[in-house]
Amino acid sequence: MAIRAVLFDLGDTLWGFAGDLEGAVLAQYRRAYADIRDLDGWPAPERLMQAVVEQLRAARIAYSSEPGLHQQQPTETLVAAALSAFGLLMPRASVARLTDIIFRAEEALALKQPPEPEMVGAVAGLRQRGLRLGCVSNNVMSAAQIGDILAARGLAPYFECIVSSAEAGYRKPHRGCFEPALQALDVAACECVFVGDRLDADVAGAGALGMTAVLTQQYRCEDPAGSEATADFVIRHLRELGACLDRLATP
Repeated sequence: MAIRAVLFDLGDTLWGFAGDLEGAVLAQYRRAYADIRDLDGWPAPERLMQAVVEQLRAARIAYSSEPGLHQQQPTETLVAAALSAFGLLMPRASVARLTDIIFRAEEALALKQPPEPEMVGAVAGLRQRGLRLGCVSNNVMSAAQIGDILAARGLAPYFECIVSSAEAGYRKPHRGCFEPALQALDVAACECVFVGDRLDADVAGAGALGMTAVLTQQYRCEDPAGSEATADFVIRHLRELGACLDRLATP
């Protein structure tokens, strides 16, 4: 069956991602503190951020210690739990507001590196082939925040859908994270290529659904040797993806 769509992971796939997320979250909250302390009972930045960080750490420990646990709570739930440590029961709208503010920090980290013209050109080339494009990410950010990053990096015009695990309720490699994107693009798994930098979440998850799995080593390098997850292709830069697609189209 012909390839009709390409789905991408985000961090370390479409851009390099590195930095101190916890420190960035605290700095972001401090910058925004003047705008949100109008709400009665709002805790000081350091205290609240420590509580949020503890919630994030607990979630990450659960993900890493229980490989089969792929369900993800909404990020607002983690923030609400942090607030409850101070005896604060904020209205849902207030929790959503705070969540958006503090996790703009991850957006700031993703924008530290300037946009790469070669990446934009490679993505544009895929659209010129008539392919539909989407993103599937294990993330605490919302799809709207991810969309802002794509826009800032000049990539937004080429993508039709964004799936964040925080909103899907499942993390890759669970099918529940991939399937919303397939449905949004109206393509079958066998008509789709998935590009990601992780063997466990990206290659294994996509392959289990029947997608063609491409491991990218552009920003970080996982060695496929000895892994149970087998990539159909391994690339060093996204511009190499076109050659992979050509090979798939060859009878």
